[in-house]
Amino acid sequence: MKGVVLVPAVRGPDWLAEVLPGLGPAELPLAGRRWIDYAVEWAEQAGYGMVEVLDWRFSEAVAADFADLTAHPIPVFYQRGEGELPGAVADLARQSSPLAPGAAAGDAEVDVVWGLELAGFRIDSVAAWHRANLDLLAGTGFGGRRFTLPGYSAEAGVHLGRNVVTEPGFEAKKPVLVQDDAWCARNVRLDGSCIVGRGSFVGEGTRLERTVVADRTYVGTDLELVDKIVVGHRVIDAASGAWVDIGERGIARALGGWTWPRWALAAADFLRGRANRGRRP
Repeated sequence: MKGVVLVPAVRGPDWLAEVLPGLGPAELPLAGRRWIDYAVEWAEQAGYGMVEVLDWRFSEAVAADFADLTAHPIPVFYQRGEGELPGAVADLARQSSPLAPGAAAGDAEVDVVWGLELAGFRIDSVAAWHRANLDLLAGTGFGGRRFTLPGYSAEAGVHLGRNVVTEPGFEAKKPVLVQDDAWCARNVRLDGSCIVGRGSFVGEGTRLERTVVADRTYVGTDLELVDKIVVGHRVIDAASGAWVDIGERGIARALGGWTWPRWALAAADFLRGRANRGRRP
């Protein structure tokens, strides 16, 4: 096949700008990776010889990652989309480079992926984003395909990153993904289909189920979150897309990287939990 043209920014979803401001669709986090990373792996699995990406939300970070054309099994050409967003393959051909000449004539060997859609599954809402995360974790993402997840996997359904800390009483039911530098405090329970992002902290006694915790996010003590997404200080209901900002209540907040020593954060979390329990009748 000649190649595949991916256009991650076309008809971009409004929810993305509200939930993850500053990130383009290509950078949408999914099960420890970005949408564009899964799109490229999908193209590899489909047998394409190259990938050309036109992105109207051009990202310097993505461009740097794909600058080395030998870094992936197939070359990836990441380029800035200019002018009006194309509405059809013929319009796309005017923006596309000569690497995909068949696009002008609708060549069947050139596949065009519009927006955040892949293998027939479109991420057009928070609910779809939540489902995509859990499907990828379960090995049934984007058309039932199994993709590469980050981290070490000693057994099917369990993926652990580097420098993961789990305190006594920690329990996890697969599938689960705990990414680099994450910390799960005492008696944390991950009751299946859970993702804990890089550098995140889950407080003592908290139970998560079918929940995604974004990178560098603090989740407080003694909580029970089911079918939720936690991003910084915001907890989002996966089904409805409704959210609440709860940073002021100490339930969740953005960490902004590990600016505190992790032991200090753990100690503060531990003491807060003890104080709260002491006030109960």
